[in-house]
Amino acid sequence: MSLRPDRGNLLWIGTYDGLYCFDGFQAYPVEIRNHATKEPITGSIDAIFPDSKGRYWIIIGRTKLGRLDPFSNLFYPIDSGEAEGYFFNIWEYQGDIWFNRINLPPVLFDPESNRFVEMVIVDKQGDKIRPDVNLFLTYSGGKFYSLLSERFKEVQRGENLGEYRLVNEDVVISDTLLRQGYFRTLIDVHGNMWCRYAWDWSKWAVLDTIRNRDRTAEVMQKLGGQKVEEVYTTQQFSLFKTEAGYFLWELGKENPVDVNVEMQRLGIADSHLGGFLESQRHGEFAYGFRRGRLDLLYLKKDFFRSMTAANGELHRDFMIGIYPFGKDQVIIRHDFSDSVFTVINQQTKKTEIIKSQKLAEMVGTKPRFNYLPYLEWRAWTIRFGKEILDFSQNQNAKNIWTNEYAVHDGKEYRYLVDYGLRLIRLEDNRVIFPKLTPISLSYDGDVAWISTESEGLLSLHIPSGEIRQFLPMPNDPKSLPSERTYAALAASDKYLWVATANGLAYLDKKTGMSRVFNTNDGLPDNRIYSMAFDLEGDLWLGTGRGLSRLDTATKAFTNYTQSDGLINSEFNRNSAMVLEDGMMLMGGVSGLDYFYPAQVPKTNSAPKPILAMVRNNNRMVNITKPGDFSYDQDYLTFHLSATPIWLAAEQTFQYRLAGVDDAWKDLSNSNLVQYPALRPGSYRFEFRIASQQETVSYEFNIHPPWYQSIWFRILAFLAFAGVVAIIARMVFVRRIAKLAYENELIRLKAEKEKTLAKERERITADLHDDVGATLSSLQIYGELAKNMLSEEPEKGKELVDKIQVQSKELLTRMSDIVWSMKRPQDGNYTLASRILNYASELLTTKGIQLHVSIGEELEEKIVQPDVRKNLLLMIKESLNNIAKHSKATEASLDLMQNGETVVLKIQDNGVGFDMNKPGQGNGLQNLQRRGKDLGGETQVFSQKGQGTTIVLEFPIARFSLD
Repeated sequence: MSLRPDRGNLLWIGTYDGLYCFDGFQAYPVEIRNHATKEPITGSIDAIFPDSKGRYWIIIGRTKLGRLDPFSNLFYPIDSGEAEGYFFNIWEYQGDIWFNRINLPPVLFDPESNRFVEMVIVDKQGDKIRPDVNLFLTYSGGKFYSLLSERFKEVQRGENLGEYRLVNEDVVISDTLLRQGYFRTLIDVHGNMWCRYAWDWSKWAVLDTIRNRDRTAEVMQKLGGQKVEEVYTTQQFSLFKTEAGYFLWELGKENPVDVNVEMQRLGIADSHLGGFLESQRHGEFAYGFRRGRLDLLYLKKDFFRSMTAANGELHRDFMIGIYPFGKDQVIIRHDFSDSVFTVINQQTKKTEIIKSQKLAEMVGTKPRFNYLPYLEWRAWTIRFGKEILDFSQNQNAKNIWTNEYAVHDGKEYRYLVDYGLRLIRLEDNRVIFPKLTPISLSYDGDVAWISTESEGLLSLHIPSGEIRQFLPMPNDPKSLPSERTYAALAASDKYLWVATANGLAYLDKKTGMSRVFNTNDGLPDNRIYSMAFDLEGDLWLGTGRGLSRLDTATKAFTNYTQSDGLINSEFNRNSAMVLEDGMMLMGGVSGLDYFYPAQVPKTNSAPKPILAMVRNNNRMVNITKPGDFSYDQDYLTFHLSATPIWLAAEQTFQYRLAGVDDAWKDLSNSNLVQYPALRPGSYRFEFRIASQQETVSYEFNIHPPWYQSIWFRILAFLAFAGVVAIIARMVFVRRIAKLAYENELIRLKAEKEKTLAKERERITADLHDDVGATLSSLQIYGELAKNMLSEEPEKGKELVDKIQVQSKELLTRMSDIVWSMKRPQDGNYTLASRILNYASELLTTKGIQLHVSIGEELEEKIVQPDVRKNLLLMIKESLNNIAKHSKATEASLDLMQNGETVVLKIQDNGVGFDMNKPGQGNGLQNLQRRGKDLGGETQVFSQKGQGTTIVLEFPIARFSLD
């Protein structure tokens, strides 16, 4: 077994079952895994050694050597190479790492090259002396010695690792034992030098360093003549492990003592006892590790002694009351329903275990466990009062056979707590307090103080029956700290000490105001179950976490725990008493502690808080530097401890996490503080021992995820700003476009209105020019025809024919004007229907067949009146020319869209004409004028005998202006 503290605050324990780390409260198994395969490695841990540089070296199963990373639990093996044998220990000297082997010299390991280094002895010139030498080093008196030629010779460390230079061989070694092959190990508490023989480690030589004489035979005889296997020593004692067990030899004692009995009581086997931890207080401890727990064997107990059921002194370890009986005896009641008691003789301190029947015989009455509730109280007192009166010396005035409390005035009983938990005055059977559950009772002159489970503290004035009740008041720190009070003892005529479930109160009897003492003032625990004054006036308090001694003058606390030799860590109610000779009895759940207060030191060194370990997501963290964690490493567990480490489990801690906890929080019966799911940020964890002001802190930082980091937020802000800018620009562009569109609508509306005005002017002009002129001609022709019909009938008839022709032309022109104003969706007013109607009358009589092709979608776009009119007139003029001059048999008309252009193509298969012949320009000019009116261009193609083609191209935008 191996136990080593690290540079932090953990004890590393190597056992047969594996590796453990101990934080002062609990040992945690450490799963060791191979660094390459990640497979678990099992076996006994023969040695664990944290070196000065923070590296952890271990030996597994005597043959596996390597380095352990405690933060990942990965094991990095060392190839032992030529370093054969079984390994059992690791040590360090001046930065060198040594591995000890069984029955073989130790080997030196170089961590930098990760290999074992050959150790050689060289002469002054640096030449190796005898390569086959079996090098064995020992350190004694500040010097190194090597075993050469079966003798130890002094060597000095050389410049190179593993090199030792032989001192001048003429130097005479003054150490006689070294010359004989013994090497020094240690000096025990009595000044004896223990030296081990190099070739047989079970053989020792013991040298008295004071008188310079050999004490081997004398010391071995004191140890029973047994072979000594190991020797441990401290400033106060030395412990010897022999074949027959362990012997303790204290400073100043003539002979060692056998400690195997104490080991058997704790259940620690010889093979489990590993070494020593020195106490800074009143004694020392040997540590033993078994079943995942670190046991401390207290080897020096001068102050506190104990009685337990295991050694046959008590009926049971658990007790709920200690009561005086007569002049020389004390009765211990173990449980409410237990009819077996333990009686202690105050003179001899011997105990006797008796049943209730025998106790009744000693009292002179019979045991009674209950009574009939219908009995009248005065009659009950007369009948059963002796059972209580025989215990009149008991301050609690409690019947040990029942749970009944009675209050007397020194002569007779005046009050009783009845079966219904009512406080009854016996003289008139009057209920003076409706309900209470008493715990203890004490007298202060003519006042009885009754401590209760939940009714606070009651003050009963015995002569008058007047009751005062003291309770905790909300937001009043000077009231009692708890409704549950365990005991009350008068400190003076004015003040009273009150033990409660939440601290110790120093109560002013008159005002009811109190000063409260708790863990912040030095108490080990706020639960105070029992208390008693010693003969010097100090107040001893049995708490839930050890024993406390209050100096009533200075109000200073001194605390004692199991590490000081107490058998109890938790005491119990009504179980504190001082005997006539000054001995204190303090009972609890684990037995009875007894001691003389004058022999117990009044002060001791206070433990100091330390942070033993921090785990993040259940993985150990290096606490020698501030923590730096990623966002998903957010579950932190803090292991609080104290130094000396064996006092850690007896402390009450207070802690807080800055930024999370607003105030200090108490932590009792545990040392683990957990914070799951912490948010990213910087934190400072602080804690302290409740009775002290010294604070230990650990700072750490949890980084936010990448999407919450500052740089990402900056980029996100810039991206967001860019998107906002783009959106704003889009909105702006759309707004501009909307404004442009609205302006365009306004413009188009104005243009439409202008077009309509022009159209009205055009229609007016058309009506005036065409219709007006024609009507004027008709009127003139009519007047002439009227006059000439009688005189010149033939000429009158010609005028009538002209009137008929002009009337027909007028109708056609009127029809064209009306048609141009209609939309193409209005029935038969499409361009195609208009052309066909006109062509059927004009071309059919000439034997010319016309083919018309106009796209339906394009047809619907021809809505502009002037476009419709000019387009129609151009087509009619072209068709009219075909009818008069072409002598064609077929003609075609195609109106199509080509991109953003409208193309009108009219052609025939007639005789054509010569475009260069004079007299042909007027017709072409009319067609070109029509094309310009449409915003386009007109081209005419014709040759003699090859027909004629007319092509008009104008922008489609002319269709859209409505």
